[in-house]
Amino acid sequence: MVSGSAFSNPPPADTRRLSMSRRVLFIAPWMSEATFAGTAAALDSGTREFEPLFKDMECARFTDPSQWTDWTLDAEVKAIELLRQRSMIDELDLVGYSGGAAAALAYAADHPRRLASLTLIEPPWIGNDGWSEEESAFSEAYDRLADIPSDEFWEALAGVLNGPGTPAPPPPPVEPDDLKVAFLGVWRGYRATPLDRTKLRQMTSPAYLPVGEGSARRMRAQAECLAQFLPDARIEVFGGASHFDIPLVGAEQLAAGLSRLWKASSRPS
Repeated sequence: MVSGSAFSNPPPADTRRLSMSRRVLFIAPWMSEATFAGTAAALDSGTREFEPLFKDMECARFTDPSQWTDWTLDAEVKAIELLRQRSMIDELDLVGYSGGAAAALAYAADHPRRLASLTLIEPPWIGNDGWSEEESAFSEAYDRLADIPSDEFWEALAGVLNGPGTPAPPPPPVEPDDLKVAFLGVWRGYRATPLDRTKLRQMTSPAYLPVGEGSARRMRAQAECLAQFLPDARIEVFGGASHFDIPLVGAEQLAAGLSRLWKASSRPS
């Protein structure tokens, strides 16, 4: 169920005072601490009320193309669960961005009762079946990236993830061949990972689905799809943001949304 009007921007919230202590796990493909630095600062991480934990995806450590051969999201799910156990957290507040959101989604399906809240910021994968027209078009476009020359790959990838007219950001400081191997490897890993979205209905905690105004239309469509399975989900559009920069340019808005989400959860983590 989507509370309120989908894609509407709710009134600002006080992000400086949370009603309970939160230990929040932020996951991004890489550089997670830098990615969420603005959001963490807006949530006033210096108080006892909020403790951020930052995690890069396990595949961010890969240094050899052969390491992608057997990788699936199962490795990411196991790593999240191991971190939860080692940190002695009963229920996670989980915030995932891009590939980190795909990992968080897979974790939620496997461990729906281990979440105090779930935030999914534009996962590039939401399962391998039951696709909408937008999802099918997105998947086909991503598959075609395999035929793009390495020196043109980043621009083409940005065109798949961002909406028309949204410029590509500067590429990461990675060799073009390595960049292409990594993004195609993670895509194959997504497609090799089964996901039963109906398991998300076992969640009893609220979910938050931010979407960039400048992102591909598919991002809104997949948020609507996920909201059908998550018992208490809210979609919010971030004006002026796109897939590659939503946690950065939307840091204050994300912090406000997270604060509202956590206040809606009755169970501290």
